[in-house]
Amino acid sequence: MKQKQQDGSSFFRRLFKNKGATLGLILISIALLLALFCYFLAPDSTPYANRMIPEIGSRKPGTTIQLLRVKRDRTVPEENWFSHLLNGKEDRYQYLPVTLYSLTADSIVFEKYIDEGISERKSLPLSVVGSPPVISQTYYLGTDKFGRDMLSRLLIGVRVSLSVGLI
Repeated sequence: MKQKQQDGSSFFRRLFKNKGATLGLILISIALLLALFCYFLAPDSTPYANRMIPEIGSRKPGTTIQLLRVKRDRTVPEENWFSHLLNGKEDRYQYLPVTLYSLTADSIVFEKYIDEGISERKSLPLSVVGSPPVISQTYYLGTDKFGRDMLSRLLIGVRVSLSVGLI
């Protein structure tokens, strides 16, 4: 019995002496944790990080944009923690990029961003926007041509890569 305990401790002793193997073990452990909790870590926690905002496509890393949160027409079912862990959660809001906005007693007046130097003035009642109505979103790795957050897609892509490697 004592021989088996020595073999186990000898294995780990030899493993941790090898710096390359230790670094590989650490990287794989981090990747597994990222894959497990990716929907909680990603700024866009929709399924597959697929929130598309075409107006902000192909933005540089570090871009900060103001987004107006408009409630969806249909109600989004409440998901439990385990479902959120596995699949993410559907957005309750539609996001519109804005350049300027002002709140009145019963509505929000905003300039919807369309393209560089082009915006459209619109108004919505406060009953159809979220609280807070406008948020500021930073895209640390930029956006793709469809306006999806690259950081979120990269984090969720770790899960896909590990599952392909496992298979």
